[in-house]
This record gives sequence, C-alpha cells and structure tokens, in this order.
Amino acid sequence: MSITTTEYGREIIMTALGYAKGWKEQHCVEDNKDCFQYLFDNDYSKVIGNPWCAFFGTRTINDAADRLGLQCPLPFQGSSKAVVDKAKQVGIRVDRNPSIGSLFWYPTSTGGHLGVIVWMDNSGLFTVEGNTGDNLKCLGCPRNAIAILGSNASRSYQSMINKNAVFVHIEELGNTSKIVINDIFTMPVSTGQQKERVLNAGMSGAQILLMLSLLGGGIYAATKS
Repeated sequence: MSITTTEYGREIIMTALGYAKGWKEQHCVEDNKDCFQYLFDNDYSKVIGNPWCAFFGTRTINDAADRLGLQCPLPFQGSSKAVVDKAKQVGIRVDRNPSIGSLFWYPTSTGGHLGVIVWMDNSGLFTVEGNTGDNLKCLGCPRNAIAILGSNASRSYQSMINKNAVFVHIEELGNTSKIVINDIFTMPVSTGQQKERVLNAGMSGAQILLMLSLLGGGIYAATKS
C-alpha cells in the first residue's frame, strides 16, 4: 500500500525509527543513563525518572526539521499538552484525522501522552513513542522489523477514539513536496543521519480500500459509519 506524506513527514518517520533502532541496539533498559544520553545528549537529566514522551516527540521533529533546513516552531520540551497548544497557536493543523509523520496526543490523568505516527493500516496506527513503560517502543511494528521494541500491538482506531486523541500535522510544516511512501518496515534505517531512502510496497487490495475510506472520512467518521 502507498500513503502520501511530505518530505518533512518522511524525515520525521525516518528519525523516529532511527532512534528506536539505536535504542534497541544499545540494549536500553528502564532509567539507564547511557540510553537517555543517547537520545538527549546533555539533557538526559531532565527525563530520568520523569515523563519524557514530549521530549522524545519534539526532539524527533526538531532533528528532522534541522536536516531539511526548516525552523520547527514546536520547541524541545517536556509538556505534551503544551505541544498541542503551541501548534494551534502557530497555525499548525490539529484535528481528529491521523496521518503518517504527524504527532498524536491524548489526555491522561497526569496531563497527556504524545508520540509519532510512522505507519497506518486497517488495524490501526503504528507509532514510535517515548516514556511507554519508561522505554522507547515501536508500537504496531512487525516482530521482524529492524526497529521493533516492546509491544507488537498497534494502536487501533477505536482505542484512539476512546482516548479522545488528536493529531498534530507537523508534517505539513514548510510545505515540502508531497511524496508517496510504501511499507516502511522493509526499508533500511540508520541510527545516525538516516541517509537511506529506499521504501518498498506491501499491502493487500482490501487493506488499501479500507485505508482509503479511513483517510477520506477521518477515524471518527469511519467508525460512526
């Protein structure tokens, strides 16, 4: 199956998967200082023992923007709700319709949780997110994927509806060119500057039809219908 995003969206996806791969390769465990140092350089002290999903999400989108020469208006920070509020303030589209390369956010009793959407299919969203059990996980990724970490269960559309999730379309920043991406889990991903850009196809016709209906009406409309 093919899904359209932007050049910036692709860079966000590659960056998130690259970090996930590096985290796995370093055999990271809960509250491991060296692993947080890998993600956050000298800022690791901000996240050890603290919620860090927003730190990871904003680090990812800012690193991706830097590589394309874009100025990301969502700064590196620790509040997931503040990311959504700032996005609305600066005119970044926030709605109920997911897209690859966007951020997701939903409220929790402690303020909220945020992550990066790297793929979508008929089962739900495949995401890379920090502070998931104090780990960095690639949710929904197939078990043989190079970036797989933790759970293999994707975030279903219904579960995201139940959580009142919204999607921050940071991938639209800068109006970079539209591109088509196929199955991300067959592509080579580096843990450094993500030089590789080889993406291969891989979804059935039934999955394509369902995916188009979900994208066309948004996850809320699709569920109601």
